[in-house]
Amino acid sequence: MKINLLKKSLSIMLMIALISGCNQAPTKNQSEEKTVDTVDVKAFKNQINSIIQKAPKGIKVVDFLNDVGASYIFDLTLPMADVDKYETQTRISLSIGAYAMDMFYANTYNRVDVAKQLSEIVKLQTGKLGIQSSSANKQYLNRISQMEDNSDSLTYYLDKVWNNYHQEFAQSDMPDAYALIFIGGNVEALYLLSQLTLYAKDNQKMLDYFSQQGDLAHSMLNLLEILSADESVKPYFEKMKPIADYFAAHQNFTTKELDELAPMIESIRNEMFN
Repeated sequence: MKINLLKKSLSIMLMIALISGCNQAPTKNQSEEKTVDTVDVKAFKNQINSIIQKAPKGIKVVDFLNDVGASYIFDLTLPMADVDKYETQTRISLSIGAYAMDMFYANTYNRVDVAKQLSEIVKLQTGKLGIQSSSANKQYLNRISQMEDNSDSLTYYLDKVWNNYHQEFAQSDMPDAYALIFIGGNVEALYLLSQLTLYAKDNQKMLDYFSQQGDLAHSMLNLLEILSADESVKPYFEKMKPIADYFAAHQNFTTKELDELAPMIESIRNEMFN
């Protein structure tokens, strides 16, 4: 009896030891792990910053639309009422870019009232990511909130705020968020351009400009490829690739190319924001 009891006790102790060993995380060289992580993040961050710095600026699309006399159509922009739908870091980041592009679109057309509301949304969404406005940005945002109809002054302060945000995100430890903000804003720019070109009657100048956006599309594709290991980002990469490939395969745009490409851009935009 005593022998059997001893055997049972030893068996139980062995099982406990094995279970404990399975649950215990393996010991790592903490300094080595930290070095690897730091190097990976730095390389990832530098690559993203480099792509964004070299990429065409989507804000020029908005300036072009104003220059050629395209209309301001509020219904094309991302609904402000949808802001609470974007809860994950990926969706919040994309929405910051889109709302910021809509903000510049509104201000370019002297819709100061809309631009001011959108500046508050950008501020709100940026705060959700943990990026707090600098003291300078807080002053600029306060001035924006107090403005009435002075579009020139608003343009000055919006540029200041947005440039500061760019610097803060570029220096932050969230290169993925920075990349997604850039992507969200420029998908919105291409969407506005494609839709307004569809609406325009005499649109050859707009078609020519549209055909020149291949570098912008490829910049977004390169950023999405870096982030595509994230399952929440992968669908956007898969939808952006045929868009970038289409630009590469077609140098001159007619209404045929517009009719084929515009739905592709609308589709990725819907994937991001609906």
